[in-house]
Amino acid sequence: MNRIKEVFEEKGIKQIWLAEKLGKSYNTVNAYVQNRQQPKPEMTNEYC
Repeated sequence: MNRIKEVFEEKGIKQIWLAEKLGKSYNTVNAYVQNRQQPKPEMTNEYC
């Protein structure tokens, strides 16, 4: 199950903000949100 979008809304996190913090493109972060790709678990624990 992908809860990334829910967590973003709960914490008021914007995709562009997270992309900048991770050094990833907006498209990569959007792929995580849309469940087209999965981030590494340690990355989500650090920022969400």
